[in-house]
Amino acid sequence: MTHREEADSIRRQASNAADSNRFLTLATAMFGLLLAVIVLFATGRFSRSLESAHAAAIGLLGFAAAVLAPFLIAIGAVWLLHPQAARSVVVGAALVIGLIGLATIFSGVGFLFILPAVLLIWQAGREKVWRAELRQPANATLALWTFVTLGASLAVLLLRDTPACWSGDAWFLTPTASRSSSCVTDIVDNAEGSISLALVATGITGIVILSRRMSDSIQMTSG
Repeated sequence: MTHREEADSIRRQASNAADSNRFLTLATAMFGLLLAVIVLFATGRFSRSLESAHAAAIGLLGFAAAVLAPFLIAIGAVWLLHPQAARSVVVGAALVIGLIGLATIFSGVGFLFILPAVLLIWQAGREKVWRAELRQPANATLALWTFVTLGASLAVLLLRDTPACWSGDAWFLTPTASRSSSCVTDIVDNAEGSISLALVATGITGIVILSRRMSDSIQMTSG
């Protein structure tokens, strides 16, 4: 085997390994997304209609967006971004998924989020090139931006307590928490939902801008 054939063989092996890892990352993120959707619909707060005048419909959307965004963004990054940028985004999103798992660990569903988070980080770490990439400012910035903006979209859901009671058709806000079985001490209200949606949108916008800059820089370097 000549040196050129040997080099071609190494490139093919590397390409096959990258494709395999890409497939595993997509499969893990999609599996995690499915679990997240099941968990959301399994909670009474999400499955009940919040469409009445006094219900927090925007809060519902913000809650769903904050929980589902890390999975959807990880999937979109693998499909649409340069592999180097995608790895950074996936790791940032995986850290947020891990936060969701830790926050819900005592409810019994936390492990459903922690498992895909660990797998996504492990799959990124399998590629030795990413360990070197992480030390580069552009990669670290992209991963940190993803983590901070998506993490913040979750944190704002806990800004304040909004007591509410279920009337049989919708949630109605109450001035104080009630001990009734149909009442809860907090739902995600419209203000929290709006801020969460804005943070998710900001996060996606930043990811697109930073990843494009990274792709342009890689092309200039390789060119």
